[in-house]
Amino acid sequence: MRGLMAFAARMLVIAVIFTASAAALLHLAAEELPGQGISYWQSRPAAVTDGLFGNIRISSMDGTSLEQAYLLVNGEVAADFGGGEVLLRIHEGDVLSIDGSAYLRQLEFYVTALSAGVDRDLLTMQVTTQGDLVALGKIHFK
Repeated sequence: MRGLMAFAARMLVIAVIFTASAAALLHLAAEELPGQGISYWQSRPAAVTDGLFGNIRISSMDGTSLEQAYLLVNGEVAADFGGGEVLLRIHEGDVLSIDGSAYLRQLEFYVTALSAGVDRDLLTMQVTTQGDLVALGKIHFK
C-alpha cells in the first residue's frame, strides 16, 4: 500500500511539473494498476461533464467481484465490477451497456440506484449476459 501511495505521489508531482491534467494522468496510472480504478466521469472533458447529470448504481446479482465485466458508456469502458457494483455519474444521451464477454457463464446485473430525474422507462433495470455485450439503454432526463 505504501508503494502505491508513493507511486501516486510521484505521478502528481510529474503532473504539476509538466502542467498536464492531473485527472488524465491519474487515469493513465490507474490503467496500469490492476484492481485500481478511476471513475469514468472524472476523466471526461469539462464540456461533457457540464450541465445536467445524475448517478446510477449497478450491482452484480449477489455482489460477486467480476473484475473482467465492464460497464461501458458510449462504447468506452467506464468501470469494472471488481467490487461487485459500480457507481457512476451519467449525462443526457449517454448509452450504457455491460460487457460480460470474458465470462462464458450467465451473469445478472441490476440497477440498484438511479437519480430521481432519470427516466427509468427507457432503461433496462435488469440485464443478463452470457459471454456477450448487453445494452442497458440511453440516458434521458424527465
